[in-house]
Amino acid sequence: MKKGERLRVDISSSAHPYYVRHTNNRGLFSEQTTAKVADNTVILDKSILTIYTE
Repeated sequence: MKKGERLRVDISSSAHPYYVRHTNNRGLFSEQTTAKVADNTVILDKSILTIYTE
């Protein structure tokens, strides 16, 4: 990256296809027909973001 460029980081509470999706509704996931949006909190205390370039 060059000075002035921006990096977008998307945060997700899912890891499809490794885990079954969570609809944020009560009940069996296989019976859900709707989903609620989840608000995720990212705690940056002592976190590290490493970017590798080729």
